[in-house]
Amino acid sequence: MNEQTYLGRGMEALDRQLLTAIDPYKRRLIHVQRATLFARLVRTAESKALITQLRAENQDYEPRLSSWIMYAEGLIAHFEALDTTRATGWFRRAHAISVACGDNELRAICAAWMADSDFRSANIQSSITHALDAFRWSTPNSHEARGRACLILADLLSWADLTKEAKDWYRRSRHHAVQLGDIGMQSVILYNSVSFRTAATVLADCYDTVDVAGVEALRREVTSVSNLDAGLSIGRLTSLVPALQAELSTVLREWQRGITGLESVLDRTRADGQTRLHAKFAAQLAWCRANIGDVSGAKVATAMAREGIDECEDLDDLAVVYSRLAASAKLAGDMAEAAKLQERGDRCMSAFLEARATLNSSMIEAVASIANP
Repeated sequence: MNEQTYLGRGMEALDRQLLTAIDPYKRRLIHVQRATLFARLVRTAESKALITQLRAENQDYEPRLSSWIMYAEGLIAHFEALDTTRATGWFRRAHAISVACGDNELRAICAAWMADSDFRSANIQSSITHALDAFRWSTPNSHEARGRACLILADLLSWADLTKEAKDWYRRSRHHAVQLGDIGMQSVILYNSVSFRTAATVLADCYDTVDVAGVEALRREVTSVSNLDAGLSIGRLTSLVPALQAELSTVLREWQRGITGLESVLDRTRADGQTRLHAKFAAQLAWCRANIGDVSGAKVATAMAREGIDECEDLDDLAVVYSRLAASAKLAGDMAEAAKLQERGDRCMSAFLEARATLNSSMIEAVASIANP
């Protein structure tokens, strides 16, 4: 696949505009949009070079150009540094200026990205509000804003256990990504879809039985995502996809494969901005080691899980942590500790189901309010 195929229709359109643009200001706006495309493909050296050039040329701090530069900085923080807090700061500043100068295109794009940031920070109602704002200030041809907003709504629907509805919104998100020519976005859409289903499968395995054939089919989808990301040479899912593969191995009781995968993933969680998942991966590692009779290894992994519990933000993940640690303690013969851990897991599970039921109602109402996504 050549470079132009990676960059897609978006870059082709900008290149055509550059051929006819004479006004220096218009050319700068085109170049800053090129910088955003490079940032989304984690080609940050090229993105930063353009931003540096544009900042030098924007001595008068022209509002619209400044807001687009801030947006590009937010994308770099998101994709390169995996720094949600810093990225959110850039998106909010870009959004505020875009509102002030009447740039509805960027206003909608930044609203979609603020929805993304809020979702990652578990600010669910704010995420829904920003996603709806992205639709309010955009048109059906605003593929960048609507593609991201559709993705966030699909993720929220997945979390609300509205799987069928989520599938429709992932499809809409992919439509916008295809129209934009953003192949990297298409990879993320596929990843998010399988990620939520993997999380639901692991949670179900802690409290119920799962369909083995369904798990194996899901693993094939995860492999497809891995192949696409590798083929694009983007590498943004370097540790995330192997984590899904390792988790599915534990569900399939492939203990050694799970151990190898989880140990590899744990080495990268903090570097890749996945600190909140550290305890979840460590608890599953402890369970795998307990199942092969590695008592000392299970104790080490259990200690790692306990150390990371305070950073584990999601109730469903906490339910998995406590359930797996309880199962490990039971295999070690410590029934009192197992009962105590399972009781904590059950409380997290109950709270998660209650929160999910509330979100379920909110999401049905939210998506019904969107006339033409």
